[in-house]
Amino acid sequence: MTRSRLGCVQCKKRKVKCDELKPTCSRCKKRNILCNYSLKILFQKKIPIKPKESEKLYMVPSHIPPSKVPLLPLPNNLLLHPYFKDVINFYIHFTAHYVVASKPQIYPENAFANLLPAHAKKNPALFDAMASYAISHRSSVLTDENYSQEIVDALLFRAFKDITDKDTKMSHEAIALTALTICVQKLFSRNEIEEYNMIINIAYESFQSLLDLSKSLNNKNYYIISEKEHPDLYFIMTWIAYHEVLAIISSISPSTFCVPQRPKLLFENIKIIKHFKIDKFLGFNANFLPFFDKLIPMLRKVEASTEGVIAIDIIAEARIWEIEFTATYNNTYSQSLLLDETASDTILQNSNTIFFHAGLLHLYRRIYHIPRSSETIQEHVRKIKWVYENIIESASAAENCSIFALFIAACEAINENDRTFFYERFKIQFLGGNLPAGDVLKILDYCWQHNSTWIDAIKNVGLVSGFYLI
Repeated sequence: MTRSRLGCVQCKKRKVKCDELKPTCSRCKKRNILCNYSLKILFQKKIPIKPKESEKLYMVPSHIPPSKVPLLPLPNNLLLHPYFKDVINFYIHFTAHYVVASKPQIYPENAFANLLPAHAKKNPALFDAMASYAISHRSSVLTDENYSQEIVDALLFRAFKDITDKDTKMSHEAIALTALTICVQKLFSRNEIEEYNMIINIAYESFQSLLDLSKSLNNKNYYIISEKEHPDLYFIMTWIAYHEVLAIISSISPSTFCVPQRPKLLFENIKIIKHFKIDKFLGFNANFLPFFDKLIPMLRKVEASTEGVIAIDIIAEARIWEIEFTATYNNTYSQSLLLDETASDTILQNSNTIFFHAGLLHLYRRIYHIPRSSETIQEHVRKIKWVYENIIESASAAENCSIFALFIAACEAINENDRTFFYERFKIQFLGGNLPAGDVLKILDYCWQHNSTWIDAIKNVGLVSGFYLI
């Protein structure tokens, strides 16, 4: 029998197929032995002395028994409670690596595992937000008998209260990080999604305050944000962009909850100075962000048109966008920076490529209105599929971070084998605890059965809370 990649330790040792039932698989239950689903994560020190010394093993049991110490009311210091201390450890060693495109070996400076915990030590609200997200995440992949929505809500309420307190002593940086963590938790668990608008506004305003304090405004009224000189500000910028740009492009909201419409584009007065060719968090060239940002007003103009005819000025604007976007993609590999491991990493190279194709699919389908049956559209679909089929593993961190590309390619697929491949990928995501992936399955069914756009599919499958895929 073929061994299961996600099976328990005991079945892997015996080289037999595991049915992955939790807390105890059928084989272990039959043999009356302990069943563990252990997660092995490797970390590399910046200057490792010996290979073995550069590895850290973090073991997560499949079953977390009830805590002997009461969880509510919440302790003032989460780290003094054994349960919450373990939750924070889970966040640092597992959740923090679930949300970035790069492997730990080439991303030891991962901000989720380093910057956030460092700020959390001085700002309990950030610890609360991290714990709420980690509990939601852990409960989706493990059997946690301590889990209750009441605990998650208590943590979120306390964190939200702290960042909205007019007398708060938290820095703009800490407020932005806390608000963004709350946003991710709410989208991941689909918990009170209507509050998202208010919280992302807090993060956005804090980021704008950080820009004003950065003293990086040049004489042309551009803020210069350098990945090397301003690593923390650069990271917050990319995280904000993930919500303010990518999430908006790949999402749709009901009339009762509109994604914030800013008076100006996020990158209208920001110039990015990269240190690495491909962003280790996002998984693509950060210079793509201003292009995705410019897509938003074009999409709104097209979707607001009632005549069904695309205005010539929009076509001209879109054509310039396409030429410059393609040139930016080609320039990613034109000259590698010294000691830039992202330029030679296979996963990051291909992740960058699928974001490029996904951007063009949005342009061709939503602005040019090129038919799905066009060979041009299907060629981009096939190129994206090839990467997932050969490079990016199912349910991997790289897939989680590039779900934007996976989704658009899946919706536009025509070939039955392609559709089956994409459907199975999202099915695995859903079974692994990614709740929005369940909505994707409904959207794909509708898209394919009615040959509709994914925008129309969302409106017709009854997703009253909107659709937010990040």
